[in-house]
Amino acid sequence: MAQKSRVLANLKKAQRRRMRRVATDFQPPAELKVKRGLENRVIDHYQAVLNGIESLFAFAYRDDDRIDDALVALVLKAAIRDTRPAEPAARELLHGLREVRRFHSHLSQETWVDCLRVVYTSLRRHSSCSAGDVDYLRFTANYIR
Repeated sequence: MAQKSRVLANLKKAQRRRMRRVATDFQPPAELKVKRGLENRVIDHYQAVLNGIESLFAFAYRDDDRIDDALVALVLKAAIRDTRPAEPAARELLHGLREVRRFHSHLSQETWVDCLRVVYTSLRRHSSCSAGDVDYLRFTANYIR
């Protein structure tokens, strides 16, 4: 019993350390950045699109334990840069993301990429995107039903 409580205490400490690490000043590459004013406009006007993107990741996380924040970051970067990831799980998620894009085909490519950047920024706010981290996915799963 004492060992179980020590393990739980260590897990909580590790989670607090990760949360402090996420709070550092992360500076994404220029093509992944979104300015605060633009971010707020995208959130205000394209909530359904953002919800669709985040729902894809949340449902994939619920169904597949290979999905983590690092994989989501890889998929978002690939979609923003219009590249193809090497990892099969990432390609599956990218295919799903393309389906979300088709559903929102009325959007310009620029607006779609802005939406992806906003989701990427949210991901970086809530996670360090290290392999195995699922902080962002747990966070979004609370809002997706």
